[in-house]
Amino acid sequence: MAMVALAATLDVSGVFAAPAPPAASAKRIQLTAHDEPVRDVLLRLGELAHLNVTIADDVRGNVNLSLHDATAEEAVHAVCVQLALRCVRDGRTIAVYAQSSVVVPLSIMRAGRAADMVRRLFPRLGVRVDAPANALVLAGTQADIQAARSVIGGLDVRDATKPTTEAIALRTQPAQTVADRLRPLYPAAKITVLSRTTMLVSATPPDLAQIKTLVAGIDAPTPPPVSQPVSSDAVRVSQRRPQDVARAVTAQIPHVRAAVSGTSITLTGSPDDVNRAKALIAQLDLPPYGARYVQIYRIHNVDAKSVAALIQRSFPGVAVTVDADLNAISVTANAGEHQRIGDGIAAIDGTGANAQNPAAGGGGGAPSSHEVIQLKSIVPGAGGQGAATTTPQDIGAAVQAALQGSFPDLRVTVPNGTQQLILTGSPQSIRAGRELIAELDVVPQSVVLDTEILELDENSSRNLGLQLGTASLSTTFTEIQPTPDPNGNAGRLIGIAPFTRTTPIQFSATLNLLISNGKARVLADPRITTLSGRTATIRAGDTLSILTTTGGGTGTIATQQLQSFQTGVTLDITPIITNNGELTVALHPVVNSLTGLVNGIPEISTRDTQTTVHLRDNETLVIGGLIQESSQRTETKIPLLGSLPLIGGAFRNNNTTSTRNELIIVVTPHILNGSATSTVPSAAIPPGMIVPTPRPLPTVPPNTAFPTGSPALRQTQIPSQITPPPPPAAVGTPVPRTLPAATGPPTPQSTPAALSQANVYVYGSPPPNTYAAPGEAPQIFYAMFSPTVLSPNATVRVSAITTTNVQRLTIGVGTTNISLSSLGTGIWQGVFSANALGLSPTATTVQLSLIASRNDGQSATIPIPVSLIH
Repeated sequence: MAMVALAATLDVSGVFAAPAPPAASAKRIQLTAHDEPVRDVLLRLGELAHLNVTIADDVRGNVNLSLHDATAEEAVHAVCVQLALRCVRDGRTIAVYAQSSVVVPLSIMRAGRAADMVRRLFPRLGVRVDAPANALVLAGTQADIQAARSVIGGLDVRDATKPTTEAIALRTQPAQTVADRLRPLYPAAKITVLSRTTMLVSATPPDLAQIKTLVAGIDAPTPPPVSQPVSSDAVRVSQRRPQDVARAVTAQIPHVRAAVSGTSITLTGSPDDVNRAKALIAQLDLPPYGARYVQIYRIHNVDAKSVAALIQRSFPGVAVTVDADLNAISVTANAGEHQRIGDGIAAIDGTGANAQNPAAGGGGGAPSSHEVIQLKSIVPGAGGQGAATTTPQDIGAAVQAALQGSFPDLRVTVPNGTQQLILTGSPQSIRAGRELIAELDVVPQSVVLDTEILELDENSSRNLGLQLGTASLSTTFTEIQPTPDPNGNAGRLIGIAPFTRTTPIQFSATLNLLISNGKARVLADPRITTLSGRTATIRAGDTLSILTTTGGGTGTIATQQLQSFQTGVTLDITPIITNNGELTVALHPVVNSLTGLVNGIPEISTRDTQTTVHLRDNETLVIGGLIQESSQRTETKIPLLGSLPLIGGAFRNNNTTSTRNELIIVVTPHILNGSATSTVPSAAIPPGMIVPTPRPLPTVPPNTAFPTGSPALRQTQIPSQITPPPPPAAVGTPVPRTLPAATGPPTPQSTPAALSQANVYVYGSPPPNTYAAPGEAPQIFYAMFSPTVLSPNATVRVSAITTTNVQRLTIGVGTTNISLSSLGTGIWQGVFSANALGLSPTATTVQLSLIASRNDGQSATIPIPVSLIH
């Protein structure tokens, strides 16, 4: 019988809150319930007593009772007491609740006073007082008990007007000092110093809370000092004494520690101070006036020998050495001559100031370019298990990591969904990356696999002995009908008449003398070609499919599924060609065979093995020993006779069946030579298109005058003196660049020469990858604007790199915007006159906006501040 939990203390003395009318009390009830739900019993009792019964949702349980001539009050009392329910009557209505009890201890208020207040507020709640424990025992519904506990919690508190005493411990400040600061603020509080770190405070609860908050602020621990980042760097000094340079740096930047180690100075300090010190060393480490030193210049677009001959004609006292392999020259001259030579080489080569530091080995001021490389060795990665899949991302990451130290300006970008790499950087960096990719992007050789799969099946069967037929012993007996008596009546009914045999006894048996042997040979001779390192799969067999039904029970839907089972031979072969022309072959043969059916489901027997061997070209590998044997014997015999000793064998029949199956796999790999190696097909060359071939660099024309002037003049001198080389075309034969004869001295620009070195605005840096999905936000990674000091007729040059989903890039101010030209996906450039920007003739500064936008209107903007001169 299911019962609700009984309360710890049950108060049923006053079950009914109000007396019942006499008519209802006089009603006698006859009620019997055997393990019935209490809700049904109460409702039936209400119908019999003509009462309205309301039952709470949490009333559960079954009751057993038998009432005879009971009043309504007695019947309700019997039900409520049995299940520990609380029944409250109000007139002709009875409310039934599931009650529980709880003990509520009191710490400040007396229990008797609290009980009086709870009884007035919650008349349906049973309240008992435990005076020795100063606690209340509450019995009733969970909702009433929870509400009563909330009320008791609000009553059982201290008087807010009475002082409270509490000890406060201090961690950092002396207790006497804190107490002296608190007494003037809280004169009504009593503050006593107990020790150096503890004080006793007696105050009203509001004042005590404020005092504790104030003490927490005064006694807060001192925050630890913020550690400044420390940077260390070593700077090599080649022209001055390192000790003199270190003393000068220490005197100018006191927070930097400069230590001399050989010819280098080690700088230690904050990153900003170290950068200032490095800039100061660069200014101090200059050769003495008139001293001659060696400087290396790398030439990118002109033959170095012709440049060296031009320098020797222009500077007779300068020593020039040519390195043809690097296309560089080594010049020994003083500082003034080096300045003029560097400016002239920049104008001739069209690369800017490109004096190289031999230790750096970088590209100096060489312009950044890009090149697209089509990979050949990338093949789909849908091979079997163990197939090594190489992606363009793998090759790009390897090249970037290998050349990062030697060529930090090299960036490798891998467009998604292609087999291409985009190399961005100086020509030297791109050449090094291209050479490394050529070594990695090697199409693997192909391997032809000749396989033979032999399956030998041997069967033997023996059926010997005497085998009984279906009816070995048979005959027919017939009862003779009784003879009638003389009166013609039937014979007697009791007794058995004589029997007679109508057919003779028949005996049948079969003598089996059968011995059979059989052999079968199944041969498969597949041939397959695969790449080195890729897995080839050979499968010869059948697929067994059965239709299964699941579900179909009560409340479920029957579904049918087609299950497939593979039988036959599956062979996975992975050949890898080694450097010496041999092969390492990994093989995994699997043999599945059908052995029977259990409840309509096939039983599959599996034989497999894994091995890795090292073979020479055209060497044969044999895998055998995959044997499966089965034997079955059945014996039948004539009863009794077949069990006799010695002669019992003549009355027995033995049937023996033996099966032996062996699988032999033969593999012979052949390496295809270069002419047979499969390659990834490339795009067909259109008719009439000429494949570009390497051509030597152009030389400086005879009688060319060496360029002179400051870097500020080179901007106008380059177009008139030497035409910069055009960018390399994707197809066609490069046309040699010819340099015109020297012309007269160029006209200087109006831009001051002092501003020429800092007259460029650069934002960000070129990213390793510019790809962005069509729905992603556009972004500007890199932008370069020159000059930043504009005159009305100045020529403005803008270059930028954005995400690949940018369709339009403009620059301007207000409503005037100029669109830039796209040189490739995410690469933009523009050259125009400053007058096209529509700048104000009276303004001295203006802020331009470079806006990258998509067709749907989403855009990204960066500001570019410029100055105006009129």
